[in-house]
Amino acid sequence: MLTSGATAPTVYALSTNLTCPTGNAITVRGQDIVLDLKGRTLTGAGQGNGVLIDLDSSNVEVRNGTVRGFQYGVRIDTATLNRVWNLTLTGNQRGMDIANAGRNVLERNQITANRGDGIRFGGAGSRDNTARQNVISGNVWGVHVADGGIDNTVTQNQVSSSGNFGISVSGGSSGTTVSRNVVTDSGQEGILIVSNAGGGTVVGQNSVSGSAWDGIRVGTVDAPLPDAVVVQNTSTYNGFLGINAPGVTDGGGNVAYGNGNTLQCLGVVCSAG
Repeated sequence: MLTSGATAPTVYALSTNLTCPTGNAITVRGQDIVLDLKGRTLTGAGQGNGVLIDLDSSNVEVRNGTVRGFQYGVRIDTATLNRVWNLTLTGNQRGMDIANAGRNVLERNQITANRGDGIRFGGAGSRDNTARQNVISGNVWGVHVADGGIDNTVTQNQVSSSGNFGISVSGGSSGTTVSRNVVTDSGQEGILIVSNAGGGTVVGQNSVSGSAWDGIRVGTVDAPLPDAVVVQNTSTYNGFLGINAPGVTDGGGNVAYGNGNTLQCLGVVCSAG
């Protein structure tokens, strides 16, 4: 376990690759801690966490290495104001799991070929987190905001080749901003805002293409999300509609063409560019 010492920040640097056959590889608990993997690799056997930050830890930074083969590559649980960056997370059940944790930043990571979510924000305590400028590819689900998350932001990510959706908001999660992402080649929807999402979702300035189903879907005809805002997205060459968002607030500036359904868009006005 890594804990904080008398000076701030306390810096730990990995000097060799580590293999962890059971449990967690590294647990970080405290304040003002830096864990620098120094380009090395943590390898698990399908269980535990590669790096666990928990129990009200704060101002922890994890950076510069590879985490593979765990249940969760990185898990932040009831901890705030932490930063995870420049990691490669691959071959885990879930790349990153943010559970009832707030104001954390996940940026510039490579998150590939995980068997579930690339990144998941879950629980009502998961609020004001940001996932930005990550490359998220070949996961079953790309980024999922679920189970009552509040005011989380998913922005400027490249999300590709997800087996299911690229980015999704569900389970009463409210105030989510999904903006300026490039989402390509999803096995179902590129961006999916489920009808049971909470209020205040904004889907803006995203580029979505190559989805097998709709490029962007927000709610349904029977269960619309009228306070969701869909604005300035470009959705092209998807299997069904470019944007399927009945009953939402149309913020204007949406573009759709080349999609499988000749309507191109439902619920918002789209131009052909």
